[in-house]
Amino acid sequence: MLTGVTQTDDVHVIHLSNGRANVLSVRNGMMAKFLTALEAAFAAPSCKAIVIAGAGRMFCGGADLKDLPVAGELRGIFDSIEKATKPVVMAIHGLVLGGGVEFALAGQSRIAHSQARFSLPEVNMGLLPGLGGTQRLPRLVGAEAALDMMLTGKMIDADEALAMGLVDQVVDGDVIEAAVAFVRNATLTYRRTDHMAPPLDLADALKRHRDQACSRLNQAHQLILDSVAAISDDFETGVSVEKEKFDIAMKSENAQEALRAFFGKRTNNCNAKPDGCGVT
Repeated sequence: MLTGVTQTDDVHVIHLSNGRANVLSVRNGMMAKFLTALEAAFAAPSCKAIVIAGAGRMFCGGADLKDLPVAGELRGIFDSIEKATKPVVMAIHGLVLGGGVEFALAGQSRIAHSQARFSLPEVNMGLLPGLGGTQRLPRLVGAEAALDMMLTGKMIDADEALAMGLVDQVVDGDVIEAAVAFVRNATLTYRRTDHMAPPLDLADALKRHRDQACSRLNQAHQLILDSVAAISDDFETGVSVEKEKFDIAMKSENAQEALRAFFGKRTNNCNAKPDGCGVT
């Protein structure tokens, strides 16, 4: 099963289930089924809000790397989530990596389990967050905090995510129950990052990172900075610049070498453990 839906009287819970890491896959039909479930929830008169959760041990391990050439489809789905007329809340547990963080950013709110961990590791493969992350994250948490995540690829825990504003609430118990309770709150106001103003610290953060590390910046770092620098009141223009920078990164030798190494490693692992390849 790629996605499942649990319906209550007023909230639909959509569960991501795709291998051990719940990667977002276009080619195997997962995201098509997800979009069908999402649109059904949008259309249901009784449905007042949607909660999206991950099955198994984690929320989402990112986009399927084999789908990077068709990343535009994922961007379109993320846009559909963000532009929804009903609140969409992400119920997050376990690891949230790369495109999984960008997926979570498209929701209007995020509830995280206390053991959740977040990372944007694209830079380590010569890439940049290319599914709206360079435009949404700085608007939500500020340019300095966003650049620190994107330029280092470091992992942050749930408390750090809460402190910076990446998530709205951290819980120790059932994160889906907490998200349903959160979305039923009559005072809930949900935010769209594409409607948020550019972060106030944008210019200072960009200058600091360019000045402090100019001698050590590789192409991926430069492309991340250039993409974040495109943030303006016109969200779509920034997204277009991000796409352009992502395409440049994809063609770089660093990225191509990292992708070859990744797929070579997965092939070897799959040959050794046939049942351990649920994410490919």
